[in-house]
Amino acid sequence: MDKKAFYELCQNQFHFLFEEYGFRCESRKSSSLIREVLFQNKTTAVSICFDIRDQDIDVHLGRLVDGVFDRWSIGNCYNIWFLAVLREPTWRIPMIKPTEERIVQNITAQAQFVKKHARDILNGDFSIFDDLHRIADPRAWYDLSVIDYDKGIKAFESGDYQSALSNLQRSFALHATCKTGFYIAKAHAALGRDEEAFRAMQAAHTCNHCNPLVATAYAEMLADRGNLQKAFELLDVVIDRKAYEPAIQLKAELLKNAT
Repeated sequence: MDKKAFYELCQNQFHFLFEEYGFRCESRKSSSLIREVLFQNKTTAVSICFDIRDQDIDVHLGRLVDGVFDRWSIGNCYNIWFLAVLREPTWRIPMIKPTEERIVQNITAQAQFVKKHARDILNGDFSIFDDLHRIADPRAWYDLSVIDYDKGIKAFESGDYQSALSNLQRSFALHATCKTGFYIAKAHAALGRDEEAFRAMQAAHTCNHCNPLVATAYAEMLADRGNLQKAFELLDVVIDRKAYEPAIQLKAELLKNAT
């Protein structure tokens, strides 16, 4: 995508900044490595940066200091990923591939997220920045993830599956583990959300293909969906690697039902 098309795409997808929050296009930068557009009003900046080499697009929300935006200013600028951890933990940015269609999808998704979740920041209310600062420190990610995981498990065990989901999804966003994903799937299933449960178990299995508990649970879901071949493949791997009794029992049950 050439720079003109990129600038127009950003302008079109983030049009609500101009219409609802009084933003203007402050600057445009382009080189062989990056393309960047900066929108700002009297208090807030929104930066969209496309790393051409890595095919990565980052959107940052910043607080102006003396009317100036500094993307590297500690405590004054954050990638919207950190905001997602707090306000929509299950949100994921579409992966970028070197096609114009995927770039459009990525920027569109990030623009929609900003419109939905950053109203306070766009209006100059930066009270959430204290929370963003805490989770932006990589050293804090694991600790916060463990705290949310513990809260989620307690809620799950007490039968409060919605609270369990909220905490477990935050934990997974900070530090993705197959065990957290497993309980997210179980919470969805307990709430009758079969499709969400399947996707969560799939994500859990992706985190660690070697976990026998998750692999067996995923195989059972695949079998329920009629994909017996894939289910047997997973179970065989689990059984060959470790004589995991639940996997052995599930395979025997599936074979019996298949005859």
